[in-house]
Amino acid sequence: MQEVQNSTKKSPPPKSIILLGENESGRSTIVARLKNVESVSKGIGLEYHYIDIKDEDRDDIPKLGAWIPDGDGSCTNLLKFALNETNFEHTLIAFVVSMSSPWSIMESLNKWAAILHDHIKKLNIPEEKRKEYLNRQIRSFQMYQDPDDNLSSKQNSSNATQGASNTTGTTGASGVTLTKMISIEKEEDLLPLDPYILNKNIGLPVMVIVTKVCFIFVI
Repeated sequence: MQEVQNSTKKSPPPKSIILLGENESGRSTIVARLKNVESVSKGIGLEYHYIDIKDEDRDDIPKLGAWIPDGDGSCTNLLKFALNETNFEHTLIAFVVSMSSPWSIMESLNKWAAILHDHIKKLNIPEEKRKEYLNRQIRSFQMYQDPDDNLSSKQNSSNATQGASNTTGTTGASGVTLTKMISIEKEEDLLPLDPYILNKNIGLPVMVIVTKVCFIFVI
């Protein structure tokens, strides 16, 4: 049965990550580390690499597309190949900044944020879909949980389920139902975001990667 389920399992839609930042900020090195190789070939204008995503439950190996636009910002017209209406909802944006020149970090972030925002405004995304993407990002911020808190909640839920099973003689299904009910209540009671949080929502998940950080240990 497991083999049949695996064979009929639909392949996930292709995912992409776009690494925006200045030249020599370490974007190619990040891709190389993710590919577990020493280095990757560098191009001009817009680089494309793919990263194998290992999944023990699948026979095929999904690919993560990695796009690296030229760092001087002169080839922003090529962004249409990396981010368009087709792959928009399956894309992650990564701003890459380097501690080799910390004084230019904010300038780089503002520069690439403006380029990205201008590009997204030109995309022909239906208004209904655009609102869906914006609301999805708002919801992800509202429902964010600290990983340590989430781990503690799972452990407490597991203990509560085990206790309910021992008391009622069930298989623990009631504990799962209780967990789902709690999740629904949390979604209904979501609080609005602070005005300073996500005040420039572009409808995409965004992360900032800081490279070339030097740690000094004093013993």
